[in-house]
Amino acid sequence: RRPWFYANASNLVLPNIRLLQEGCRDRGIEVIFSVIENLTNDGRDRSLDYKISGYNVPKGSWEAQVVEMVKPLNDEIILPKTSSGV
Repeated sequence: RRPWFYANASNLVLPNIRLLQEGCRDRGIEVIFSVIENLTNDGRDRSLDYKISGYNVPKGSWEAQVVEMVKPLNDEIILPKTSSGV
C-alpha cells in the first residue's frame, strides 16, 4: 500500500533505532519498549479513542509484537498501551 513508508522504515528508521538501543545497552541504560496491545482478548480495556480509531490489537497477537530488528533482549521491559495518552 505504501512501499515508500516500509522502505524508509526498514532502511533508515529501524537501523537507527537499533544503533540507539545498542548504545544504551553498552552504557547500562535501560531500554524499554511500548507496544499497542489490548490487555484483554476482546479489547474491552481499550480507550474510547482507540475504539473510535479502530485500533484493536489482541493480547499476544502478531500485531502486538516488536519488530524483529529491534526486538527486546532477555528481560527488557515491554509496556502494553491501550490508549494514546502517556
